[in-house]
Amino acid sequence: MINKKNVLIILAVLAATMMSSSCFSTDLMSETEKIMAIILSETESPSSMPSLEPTLPPSQEPSAEPTKEPTEEPTEEPTRKATEKPIAVEAKKQTREPEPQTEIIVVKETIPPSIPAESAELIESEMALGRYEISKVNFQVYPANTTQRVLYESSNNEVVHIVGYDGEIQAVGEGVAEIICTVGEIRLSCKIIVTVPVEKVLIVPKRTYRTYLVGEVCEYDVEIYPEDATDKSYNVSISDHLDGKSTIVATAANGVTDSVEITIVDIDELAEEVLRLTNVERRDNGLPDFLSSSELNKAATVRAGETKISFSHTRPDGRDCFTAFDESGANYYAAGENIASGYTASADVVNGWMNSPGHRENIMNINFGHLGVGVAIDGDGKLYFTQTFTD
Repeated sequence: MINKKNVLIILAVLAATMMSSSCFSTDLMSETEKIMAIILSETESPSSMPSLEPTLPPSQEPSAEPTKEPTEEPTEEPTRKATEKPIAVEAKKQTREPEPQTEIIVVKETIPPSIPAESAELIESEMALGRYEISKVNFQVYPANTTQRVLYESSNNEVVHIVGYDGEIQAVGEGVAEIICTVGEIRLSCKIIVTVPVEKVLIVPKRTYRTYLVGEVCEYDVEIYPEDATDKSYNVSISDHLDGKSTIVATAANGVTDSVEITIVDIDELAEEVLRLTNVERRDNGLPDFLSSSELNKAATVRAGETKISFSHTRPDGRDCFTAFDESGANYYAAGENIASGYTASADVVNGWMNSPGHRENIMNINFGHLGVGVAIDGDGKLYFTQTFTD
């Protein structure tokens, strides 16, 4: 932008040039004067210059005042035509992230007032526990919101242990101990009696096969566990036998029980049932029934007793089994023998023989018409059965 000061400097330079030039001419002078006149007219005409003040909104237009000549030199800015609209310059603002603020919370700690215990009581002054049993001493303190702490102490840690701060205890050994409960100046004690309870009762019959004859004494032992139980007393009851079975029940003083079933048999009844069931098998196969023989029954009874000693068709003295037939007075041309042991019922032994080819052959032999049956029992309750056959 050309201001007044710059114009004056230009004029002075031109004038000095013309005066010192040797080629000075009036035409050049007149042309220089024209140029200076044009420059002066443009620099001194304020109406042709654009306003240097920013455009304000209508509400902020300044009040009308007489235009004053600027006394200070305007800032050098590019000129623009009066018809152009001013360019709005948007200022760029620099934003800063807000710094995190830490709020300081001031906590005022208040100490609750001390509330002493006024009274206390034990709900149970005496307790009975089994060894290893866990329980609780019920110690009530009044008022309930007392701030004083209750202390528990055992007089004998080999009998009772304190296992919790709230009066929980565990019995560890047989004996008597006291749990002392203290709160403030109040002191009470609870008596604890610890016993070793019976945990298991076991009936052990002296016979492995648990089989007894009618009227025979049933011998058994009763074992109590643990062996150091405080009270090892018990009672035994035996039920009436039903269908050849009876039950023995042993009950310890604390109610723990055990029971076993035994078999009670009659030798004569077993033998008769074996004869009956054998004839059923004969009839089912179209054969006549066997006839019972007292001589063969005698021989069968002898042989049943001998098989307790030697379970064989050879007698204990080494003789043939049929010598027992002769000794009983039996007369025969053909003879046979079946033996069995370990069965407790007639039906079971007959079924066992029928499922054995050799024994079945004797039962189904058309040449045999007489049958003797003998049954014996040994000291362990094991039964022995013998059948003797003749024509």
